[in-house]
Amino acid sequence: MLRVKKAIIPAAGLGTRMRSVSGGLPKEMLAVGSKPMIQHAVEMHVRSGIEEIAVILHPEKEIIRDFLEGKPLSNLVHDSRDRDFNHIRACLSFHFFYQINRRGVVDAALLARQFVQNEPFAMIMPDCILFSDQPFLGQILAHLPPQATGVIGFIILEKDRAHQFGNVGLLKVQPEKSPLYRIEELSDKASGSVTFSGQTHPKGFGGGVYTSDYFEYVSAASKGKGLELDDVPIHQEMTARGKLFGVLLEGKAFDLGTVEGYRAADRFRAETK
Repeated sequence: MLRVKKAIIPAAGLGTRMRSVSGGLPKEMLAVGSKPMIQHAVEMHVRSGIEEIAVILHPEKEIIRDFLEGKPLSNLVHDSRDRDFNHIRACLSFHFFYQINRRGVVDAALLARQFVQNEPFAMIMPDCILFSDQPFLGQILAHLPPQATGVIGFIILEKDRAHQFGNVGLLKVQPEKSPLYRIEELSDKASGSVTFSGQTHPKGFGGGVYTSDYFEYVSAASKGKGLELDDVPIHQEMTARGKLFGVLLEGKAFDLGTVEGYRAADRFRAETK
């Protein structure tokens, strides 16, 4: 199995859809259960064997760095750090990079290119959470085909939960060796919640693991609209070249980038604690 020791966590975004519940905090500091979503993300990486994490921030979100480095927080912020998380932080090396102009996920990855060097790396969005026995990233790492440039996680989304997820990454997949699938099509990013015909649909979820060849696809990202460098065109180009695969994830997935998804995750956590 390919050894992956490095990860990138993009956390510079505006979090526009979450402003009604964030109270001015970065969405990554919102609690799911008793922990901020950024803590859930870091713990998942450590459980999956990651040793170094590049966190991409905006200067207005310095509180995330303070939290991860164990610095005192504002009296307005509930500090949920515990001894277990202090131990987890001690297992990691954090590297912080600043995305002054918020130009999307690919631009965030480019800031960490020297950190990645020529090694494989994980890049999973911190507002995508999977409650499962085996961590999100660990499930992907267990099924990395040698011919892949990227391996993403995906779920089978039920129509009655579609309103909780952003409108991106509907997939057409071909089975290889379960739970590994070859990605044959990946939909564009659009506004609003995801929609599809039928009762279920495969949907990309949260990001994945990539070889350093990821950066050779960056020109594809410029095909998107405006100045944002989005990762959807990169995934689509990998798909066209037969280099993108998916692992069907086991567990309960939530998109915390939507108010509906965040509230559903918090309820689920409280009910299953």
